[in-house]
Amino acid sequence: MIKSSAWKSPTGNPMLIELDASLKPKSVRYLDEKRAEKLPPLPA
Repeated sequence: MIKSSAWKSPTGNPMLIELDASLKPKSVRYLDEKRAEKLPPLPA
């Protein structure tokens, strides 16, 4: 499980989180890549 409170998400830059069939995250990215910050790796 990824805790969203552990991420420093800049205000106003939404994230796109793709989930697999079991609702586990497959990928995460910021929609505005110009303002994107480095995200932690997804758990295996």
